[in-house]
Amino acid sequence: MKSINFLIFDIGGVLVNHFASLRRIAHQLDLSEEKTISLFKKYTDDLDSGRLSWTKFEHIFYDSLQPTSHLHESLLEAFINNFMIIEETHRFITEIKSRFKIGILSNMDRDVYRYVQKRHCIPDIVYCCEVISAEVGFIKPDRKIFEYTLQVIKARPEEVLFIDDKIENIQGARQAGWNGTVFDTQNPSISISQIKKLLII
Repeated sequence: MKSINFLIFDIGGVLVNHFASLRRIAHQLDLSEEKTISLFKKYTDDLDSGRLSWTKFEHIFYDSLQPTSHLHESLLEAFINNFMIIEETHRFITEIKSRFKIGILSNMDRDVYRYVQKRHCIPDIVYCCEVISAEVGFIKPDRKIFEYTLQVIKARPEEVLFIDDKIENIQGARQAGWNGTVFDTQNPSISISQIKKLLII
């Protein structure tokens, strides 16, 4: 893929392991990991589109799971503070930032993204775009969010390689004309090697 000039990264599952955070929260509150993650998935689209605030979701969380104790911080803060940074991806971005334009495209709530930045959960570089679903009103894999991103970076679809941990989002990107590869959160080194092969580096 010699024509690739832009690498656009998802955040959750690619730059950070957010499900590890949910497991830690479940452990802290002596809750079922499965039920905690299932509840989060149920409301993910509402949170990422901005239709549901984290304050309201916190009420839903405690009412639905009924833990015997509460966290010492807000659910949003606990969620971000327990993120596990995927070091392999961070190192890779640092290695290639001078050769490619790097961007962010993530389904995410505004407040979560602000905390992600504040906590340095993403590499501290200059990004060609930072497209956050709750800010633009579209969520992946809606074609509109990929078209919007192209307008921001002023690129042709074939110039872009998108990295995301969900196959449906990669399929959405490909339908918009982008190149795409699925990132394996549990095997980041293998995924980085595959990306390097695609880029011929």
